[in-house]
Amino acid sequence: LHFSLTLKPLVKGVVTSPNHPGNYPSLLEQKEKIQVEEGLVIILQFTAFNTANSHDHLRITDGDGTILVGKAYGSAMPTNITSTSNIIDMLFRTDASTTREGWSVSWSAVTPGMFHS
Repeated sequence: LHFSLTLKPLVKGVVTSPNHPGNYPSLLEQKEKIQVEEGLVIILQFTAFNTANSHDHLRITDGDGTILVGKAYGSAMPTNITSTSNIIDMLFRTDASTTREGWSVSWSAVTPGMFHS
């Protein structure tokens, strides 16, 4: 017996910094909340990441308050992130100096414990 199973996300979307792929503005405080159906978790997969310095950074928090990413900045692509709850809060702050292209992240709502690629 041979079979193949493809798991498809139940809900998905994309969140980006303002103007991406153009440069984000200076003196920004962007808040984003991803909330999915109770009982699901969220997987984040970055597809672009480039901020000016440690003063332009992205913080990602789980719905239970756990910090998933304290301060992401620079040009290193963050690894995939999986929440433990059905909510993720994102906060992107920039200072008054140099701006860059910012970031783009794809998210998917999935059933906890299932295999994801």
